[in-house]
Amino acid sequence: NEVLRLTSIKKDLSEGEVKKFCIDHNLQGYLANDNYKTIQGNNLYYASFTESSLSNKEQEFFWRTFRPPEPVRLEFKIIIPHSQKVFLFKKIAYHENGIQLIKDLQNKLLDEFQRHFIFKSISTLCAFYLSENEYSHEKESRILLNIQNIAKENLDSFNFKESYYLDLPINKQIEPFGMQINLINYSSKNPLTEGEKYDFIQRK
Repeated sequence: NEVLRLTSIKKDLSEGEVKKFCIDHNLQGYLANDNYKTIQGNNLYYASFTESSLSNKEQEFFWRTFRPPEPVRLEFKIIIPHSQKVFLFKKIAYHENGIQLIKDLQNKLLDEFQRHFIFKSISTLCAFYLSENEYSHEKESRILLNIQNIAKENLDSFNFKESYYLDLPINKQIEPFGMQINLINYSSKNPLTEGEKYDFIQRK
């Protein structure tokens, strides 16, 4: 079966989404004793994408940076009904000094009411937050899945084994969510033997 593999957010802290979010929004409770690592939890899984309309220079960056011995670019069409609340598909918010609206709320509540603004779903906010200076050139969007919102029988169908990965079927409707991830074409220097049923775009 053809699948798209989602990775647990807890597996990779290297891009610093969580820590940077806490620093930029002065969340001292999470920064003390590295408590921000608890935000990762065990429930969030994601996959990353970039835009399909990239310049030649931008494409070359991806070919150089994300390259196995024989790199391949996959183009997907992703359909996620607004009616479902399990999967999120959003662009990354790139910032250097925090989200201004959040900071304004924090300051307003503290100045006028001596209360701290308590975040709900902070792990989701962190999952879509990255440094503008370091990562904005990647033009990233992410699918994010919180497995707390999924019944066990549906998790089993995603090949979930309480590990760092979770597999979503592609080229078919994902029930009961009405979501589809369709592979449209692929690009590489040479055609893939297992890619015969997909449109091939030869890399120049």
